Amino acid sequence: MPPSSLDALMLSGQVALWSLLVSGPLAVAAAGWMSQRRWADHPLLDSLILLPVGLPPVVVGFLLWSASSAHSAGGELLHEWTGWTLRLIPDGAVLVASVMVTPMMIRMLRPAFEAQCPELLAAVRTLGASPWQAWWSAWWRPRWPAVASAWALGFAAAWGESGATIMLATLLPDATHAATVPLALWRESPSQAWPLATCAVAVAMVAVGVSEWARRQWRPQATRAPRP
Repeated sequence: MPPSSLDALMLSGQVALWSLLVSGPLAVAAAGWMSQRRWADHPLLDSLILLPVGLPPVVVGFLLWSASSAHSAGGELLHEWTGWTLRLIPDGAVLVASVMVTPMMIRMLRPAFEAQCPELLAAVRTLGASPWQAWWSAWWRPRWPAVASAWALGFAAAWGESGATIMLATLLPDATHAATVPLALWRESPSQAWPLATCAVAVAMVAVGVSEWARRQWRPQATRAPRP
């Protein structure tokens, strides 16, 4: 495997990890907030949250470029306020992956958050548990497999995000030669892309396998009948 392919694998891993650090806590917080009774089954809110999943990835990339690129009106204003300019690597790749992955993880996490009685945390507190003990036993322990499953699948999705990233690569004039796996596959010839594609499939299979294992850990807790 040529050094450029190894660099693409490393860069994709870094982008996926940074995207997970951004989108993972955000997805957990949003799913917990949306699982509250006043927001449950709110069609407008659900539609807005899931909109990036329904849009073509190239549209997402174009909208992000329009909002934050130095060559767009929104990007010029953002640069004047903050001094920040959108670059493909790592800013653009992490940003588009986070936007595409966050709604998917929210949708995966909501059933786990909505399956538990909202009064359980307060009930544990009445038994003498400290706030930390109540959060750990009544909130985190029943939900951690679902969170792990969503995060593992989010890593796989961020690892392989291509449409919006390629769109940014075509729009940003200062795109460097550094490339994630999708960009490297896009630039390489088919004969040279096979080793990189094989490694990408292997990484995705491991991430999806971890997600499925974690989902199976959560499902028995979600389907367990309550004690009489």
